[in-house]
Amino acid sequence: MIAPAQSRRIPKWLKLGNNMEESQLNLEMTVEGILEEWPETAVIFQNYATACIGCDLGAFCTLAEAANEYQINPQVLLQDLQACIQDKK
Repeated sequence: MIAPAQSRRIPKWLKLGNNMEESQLNLEMTVEGILEEWPETAVIFQNYATACIGCDLGAFCTLAEAANEYQINPQVLLQDLQACIQDKK
């Protein structure tokens, strides 16, 4: 039996007609979702010495939870990720 189309993980930017500006980075997004939409942000997670890249919990862990786990100010992490995304444009 073939899985329904909605069970596939499709990056939000594809669903939005490839307009990245429609997709808003926020603290409630999962780490995996962020890395799927903006792969260039991996360097930020590396700079903060997190184990988020490739972590099995990335699909469930929000950015706020990751920041809390690594004792990072969530607003600073969010700003750094947003700057990284803007630099890529």
